Amino acid sequence: MMQANQKYKGFRVLNVVPVPDCDSTGIYLVHEKTGMEVFHLLNDDEENTFAFIFATPNEENTGVAHIIEHSVLCGSKKYPLKDPFIRLENQSVNTYLNAYTTQDFTVFPVASVLKADYFNLMGVYADAVFFPLLKKEVFMQEGVRLEVEGKNKTISGVVYNEMKGEYSSFESIAMQKPIEALLAGTHCTTDFGGDPLFIPELTYKHFKEFHKKHYCAANCRVFLYGNIPTEEQLDFLEKNILKKISSAGKKAVWPKEKNVKIKKYFHAYGPADSESKDGKNSVICSWKIPDCVDRVRVQVEALFLSALLWFDDCAPVQKALLDSGLGEDAAPQTGHYISLKYPMLFCGLRGVKTENIKKVGSLVLSKLEQLCRDGIPEDDIKRVCMEVELSNKEVVRISGPISLSLLARSIRGWGYGAMPWDTLLFTAEYERLKKRIASDPNYISSLIQKYLLQNKERSLVTVTASLAWSKKRALMEKKIAQKMYREADKDELLDSLQKMRKFQSKPLSKKEENLIPSLKVEDLVAKNKKIFTKESEVNGVTVFSCKEATNGITYVHVAFPADVLCAADYEYIPCLCMCMGEVGWGGEPWDKIQTKIQCVSAGIGAYPQSAPVAYKASKEFLKKPYAGRDWIIFRIKFLEEYTKDALSVLSDCIQKTDFSDTSRLKDLVTSQYNSIRTTIVPYGHAYSSMRAACTTNKACALHEIWEGLSAIGTAKKLYSMPVKKLSAKLNEILVKIRNSGAVVNVIADKKGLSLFSEELPQFIKSTGIHSLRKKFANKDSDFYAMTERLGFKTLGSNKSSSNSASKSVRSGLEDEYIEVPGASGYSAYVFPGARMGTKDSVAEFVYTHLLSTTTLWNDVRTQGGAYGVVLSTKSDCAILKYSTYRDPNPFASLNTLVNAVEKDFGKEFSKDVVDRAITGCYSSEVIPRTPSSKGALAFFRKLYGIEPTSAFKALKTLLKIKPEDIQKAVNRCRDKVQKGKFVVIFGSEIAENPFKKEEKKGNSGNDGQIRGKYVKIML
Repeated sequence: MMQANQKYKGFRVLNVVPVPDCDSTGIYLVHEKTGMEVFHLLNDDEENTFAFIFATPNEENTGVAHIIEHSVLCGSKKYPLKDPFIRLENQSVNTYLNAYTTQDFTVFPVASVLKADYFNLMGVYADAVFFPLLKKEVFMQEGVRLEVEGKNKTISGVVYNEMKGEYSSFESIAMQKPIEALLAGTHCTTDFGGDPLFIPELTYKHFKEFHKKHYCAANCRVFLYGNIPTEEQLDFLEKNILKKISSAGKKAVWPKEKNVKIKKYFHAYGPADSESKDGKNSVICSWKIPDCVDRVRVQVEALFLSALLWFDDCAPVQKALLDSGLGEDAAPQTGHYISLKYPMLFCGLRGVKTENIKKVGSLVLSKLEQLCRDGIPEDDIKRVCMEVELSNKEVVRISGPISLSLLARSIRGWGYGAMPWDTLLFTAEYERLKKRIASDPNYISSLIQKYLLQNKERSLVTVTASLAWSKKRALMEKKIAQKMYREADKDELLDSLQKMRKFQSKPLSKKEENLIPSLKVEDLVAKNKKIFTKESEVNGVTVFSCKEATNGITYVHVAFPADVLCAADYEYIPCLCMCMGEVGWGGEPWDKIQTKIQCVSAGIGAYPQSAPVAYKASKEFLKKPYAGRDWIIFRIKFLEEYTKDALSVLSDCIQKTDFSDTSRLKDLVTSQYNSIRTTIVPYGHAYSSMRAACTTNKACALHEIWEGLSAIGTAKKLYSMPVKKLSAKLNEILVKIRNSGAVVNVIADKKGLSLFSEELPQFIKSTGIHSLRKKFANKDSDFYAMTERLGFKTLGSNKSSSNSASKSVRSGLEDEYIEVPGASGYSAYVFPGARMGTKDSVAEFVYTHLLSTTTLWNDVRTQGGAYGVVLSTKSDCAILKYSTYRDPNPFASLNTLVNAVEKDFGKEFSKDVVDRAITGCYSSEVIPRTPSSKGALAFFRKLYGIEPTSAFKALKTLLKIKPEDIQKAVNRCRDKVQKGKFVVIFGSEIAENPFKKEEKKGNSGNDGQIRGKYVKIML
């Protein structure tokens, strides 16, 4: 290990410090000649991570930093290809591969579990960020361009289309505005991602100048994590970057702040998702915490106050807001934001009438004053402490390795002048906070006074949903396109578009195909990652137990069969699950119950689950009473020393929950409806995929009913339902569930399992759990029929079509075109594939990965301007799923897929091409799992008859796939690609909207080119 003041390859070690919060040693270095800084969290983790971090503050809305983030990964000096990024996705063993832009920084993080692969990835990324080609064609492709097709003039570009999607989401806009209000006079009032009304102002010249200024060694911080020795990493940086650069450049200079007074009241508009929400307001009380030397202390205190006062419904300020009736539910922006120079705190309500706006602000301040006067209840402090202790102990993986959260936490301080480890030492700072609270009864009141009541840096922010706002922006976009065309040199414009398309469609030479380094399949090993789950019986109840290194946390699942219910009751299950632990019981108010739960655990939750039984499941498994059933699963996690208390409160929740507090029930249903309806625009790809698959089998139908567009229709129905009627229905269902029997699953370390075993018999007795009851005699067709009742208005249907690719061949399938507010598009197509556990399914896994990262990426993303595209297997359901994301022309995407498969028919795939795709597939199979996710996976496998060795067998098969296996997969896909269901979700303001064009012509349907059902979602 390196030592302080040690010099190595031009680097000097500034400090070496223990970082106990992540079991690491922090090694902080600077390259003395250039000023490049390096921080390495050295530990035993084999999943190594690197990230290049550049400070990229700017005062414009053009999204220049965001566009450069995309563009540097589209060709560099050493790798002069048009798409190095997606080739890494295709052929590397990365466990995380991405880039992202924030208000002040652009970050390029990558992780891998194999050392050779790690340095391959670092080499490509280093060349990309320091030596990119930044061709004009890439600027047009990734950033912005004017497309000319006949009389149509439209603006396009990957980032441009991505941001149009962002500006179609009310909640995204509502998150921006409090920051804009509080940081008046700073560069943070601009949209770092880019405002579609301003992105066209960015010039190619400024684009290149911005990169030259900001992407230099002096302005670069390198974050490292894992077990690869620091010296090896410095060797690599010195050889591949520092020896090659001609100039170190300069550190970024933060834009000068203007002395602008924060407005006491700030008003802005955002898109409305329906006529019923037009004019409705989100009101957010917002505080800016001034910059200070002790950033860590301020961040920890801000986090504590947020958790204490409003992060949960039972928190005192949040509850006061919900009880007031001034709005419909809590604003999703409620919480804290501590990633910028100035920490900020937010709380508020959604669905507020205009006459109540100022009342929201007054109520919050009066409640804070009351808390300072009367003190904070002890249980509220205990609740927050439990949440913090659990989060500090738990090993989590959210969309990537744990190192990503450490990276983000480090930047919070390092990026603004603190030491890179300062903001990682959370535990020690939190312990100091606890001591201050314990020694001074008025300490929390002093924090409330300091950060909130006496803080004049605050604003009451109102964001109003407006249909007119969206229409005005759409009109302005058209005018901008017309202006761009008028001012353009027509010959130069058409020539540049032609050059871009030539660049996009130019095939790679054989030499270029092999430029990106890749491991050989022979270097990859199929490891059998065993997860041991013991099955036993306690008092007649089946119990599964999994021993894992959970760091003193116990995870418990109690699964009740949902299939004792009739099909009609299934649509109520998500609402029932949402309410568990959120409503009162035994005459106690819901907030007291919620506080009681959170004082001994991380909370109680419930979720529905269904899946197909494994292909060729054993006869022994099929005899099990739990085999292949639908479930409602209650879950709780807690510190092992709270085992008795946590199981007691879980038992009470299951046995005693009632829905007699109809006021609370109405609040929950309103919140559920308001939350779920805002997810259509940002998650249209997920909704279209579920919709396209919903008649594949019962499990897919249930996913649509519980999580898809059908669930939004149900949420709307329950929101309008008389609350007493809903209360009676939920009680009726819960009684049936309680009486249906259950199975129990526990994940814990040795001590945790021992403590759980001691308390389990009493838990079973007090909860009334017994062996499982038989299923209700539902038919699969009952559930398919439920997916047809979307709960939204069907405006038209046209079953004629001259487009054979859109015809649905399988009986009973009908393509769907679903219009929603906004200006973004999503499409999905599902067609038959091979079953899990077969060699064919593994070959299709490789082929779909290959097609996604080559032809489809080029046609849909690179040339088509969509933000994303993927074709994947879902072999447990024997289907293939294709989807596009933030797609400017989703209606054409199915033809793109059909043509891509047709193009591969008869094609000879080389061993090199197939091996690279196998390597890319291998990466998704070797991603490390957390202790809790291992136990949850083992439980799932038990319930649906999946052999513990199935993943290992599939991995061994993967490494043996040959080119001829891929050709057979192509042949199968070609035979089945027109036997599926196509679903498009598209924004009303999307440029390529055939239904809108027909409305202008006065037709009720469309011109016959699109076949299927047309639905307009009117919430």
